[in-house]
Amino acid sequence: MISLSSQESIYLDFAATTPIDPRVLEAMNNSFQQYGNSESVHDFGFKSHEQLQMSRKMFAESMNVHPREIIFTSGGTESDNIATLGVTRKFMRDNPGVRPHIITSAIEHHAIWKSCEYLEKLGVNVTYVPVESDGIVAVKKIQESITKNTILITIMHVNNELGTIQPIKEIGKLAKDENILFHSDTVQSFGKIYIDPNEMKLDMLSASAHKLYGPKGIGLLYIKNSGRRTPIDDWNEQEPDEEDFFLEPIMFGGGQENKLRPATVNVQSIVGFAKAYEIMEEVRNEEMNRLREFQQELTGFVLSTIPDSRLNGHPNNRLASHNNFSFKNVNGFDLLTELDQRKIAVSTGSACIAQSDEVSHVIEALRLPSEYQQGTLRISTGRYTTSDHIKRIKIALEESVNKLRK
Repeated sequence: MISLSSQESIYLDFAATTPIDPRVLEAMNNSFQQYGNSESVHDFGFKSHEQLQMSRKMFAESMNVHPREIIFTSGGTESDNIATLGVTRKFMRDNPGVRPHIITSAIEHHAIWKSCEYLEKLGVNVTYVPVESDGIVAVKKIQESITKNTILITIMHVNNELGTIQPIKEIGKLAKDENILFHSDTVQSFGKIYIDPNEMKLDMLSASAHKLYGPKGIGLLYIKNSGRRTPIDDWNEQEPDEEDFFLEPIMFGGGQENKLRPATVNVQSIVGFAKAYEIMEEVRNEEMNRLREFQQELTGFVLSTIPDSRLNGHPNNRLASHNNFSFKNVNGFDLLTELDQRKIAVSTGSACIAQSDEVSHVIEALRLPSEYQQGTLRISTGRYTTSDHIKRIKIALEESVNKLRK
């Protein structure tokens, strides 16, 4: 078991990435004994292919979907790109001259935001639905944004900075009623909250291994009916006509992963991803309850002890691991640096923009008073967080804020 309780350092940035679980590493090391290409037609290839399909089946059974509806990618960003670009390119090719419309939120991960910005340059209309002051997207505002050319709604399940949980089931029902494709980036929530894509009316779902103690560089994309518009009665039937698909690949090469993600398959990382998810399913309730206690303790302390502090996001409807605070007239980067000197690792927001001193677009979307916007800090707990870590961050946080304000 990894120990992070040393006085030398404390890691409280689990929302950015997680340390790999030793049981995951062991599963991957065992998998490396089968080094054949999973597409090769010989015994080495067959053994690798068996590991691949066993992992795929494990995800599918847990999510109550068909194994062929799971395709493996390099991570959440690629999955998000396939979902947004793949759907839009297919629509534009099938409907020349028609300007498609996409609905997303003002607090999406950059993998969605940058994809949408790129698509806007190609002539796609994009609506960035604002969130309420608690960081929750109003379903009514999504409904009001729908036009006759809306082809995709993409709303993240849990925000990576705030931890707020979006009303995915309600949005899914709306999308289904309006016959609009629905995608959700579940990178932060996958494994930590049970997800059944059918219950949520999802057509696509993105996930990543490194947020749940698995390896970096591997993720998955659930695609309903493997991208076909019509339901499938027989998964062994002859390959359907290309026109029956609602998305197309954004990479080109071989025929791996239903021809939607061509590349030599990273079997060992997939095995690690599957093991990490399997472990999370076993410990989810206990682990999330423990982190919820830490969350309540930390929130209560900050709001009652540190003057001019505020909690960002919904006070209750948020993932147990996330804590996002703003401190009046304090620079968040200075606060992060001060805590780092005390050997406590936290963040000001998404790791994807950690080198920027700009205010996060998520914080901007909350419309905070200007004197609070720069002073934002995300403290995210995880499997190896202890009560001692919470005690130390409380002391360090109070002292650091007071020091910077002086």
